[in-house]
Amino acid sequence: LYQQCWEIYERTSDTENQAATLYNMAYIISKQGNTQKALSLLKQSLEIIEYSGNARWKATVLQEMARIIALKGDMQQALDLYQQSKEIYEQIGDIAGKASTLKRIAGII
Repeated sequence: LYQQCWEIYERTSDTENQAATLYNMAYIISKQGNTQKALSLLKQSLEIIEYSGNARWKATVLQEMARIIALKGDMQQALDLYQQSKEIYEQIGDIAGKASTLKRIAGII
């Protein structure tokens, strides 16, 4: 169903929902164990988000990428992505987002 959503949003140039659909697909695929495919979808989502300029979504996607990369064992890269996410949350004044990211960083270090 997400694939069908993606195809519809792609035809309508709805970038917010394109990015959200890719994010949701990546989350499910990562839970099924296909981390490489999930990371590929998140990178696509990130490209769309950077084009649209939605900072909150960018921080969220970076956080999810960090989670998956940490599962793969690359803690330094995960920490780098979490740090980027935290900085974005700080810049936009999202205290809850910052707290969530700090909690995830604490789980690694």
